[in-house]
Amino acid sequence: MEKNDILNSTLNIDIAFVKGVVPAGSEIIKVRIIAGKDSPTKLRIAEDLRIKFGGETDKWQKKGGIVCTDYFYYDIHWYEYNGNGKQYEPKLKGVKAK
Repeated sequence: MEKNDILNSTLNIDIAFVKGVVPAGSEIIKVRIIAGKDSPTKLRIAEDLRIKFGGETDKWQKKGGIVCTDYFYYDIHWYEYNGNGKQYEPKLKGVKAK
């Protein structure tokens, strides 16, 4: 498991039971590498990320982690290049009530 991270941009939440935002600056815990660099799983869209954002294909990775609020756990996924800390295309993958 990776160290905790900070969400770089605000995510809008608009699903059946939750509407609002996960604000930039929220702490992301339980950060993990899902695919790509430093993972045994190949990142299938690494070439697309290289074309769109630059860099070397084998240095892209997909990461995920949890943002906790008073009422919910938000599962967030994003792409990162070579551990630079910048989150590309962050997405909400799931919400769980506390």
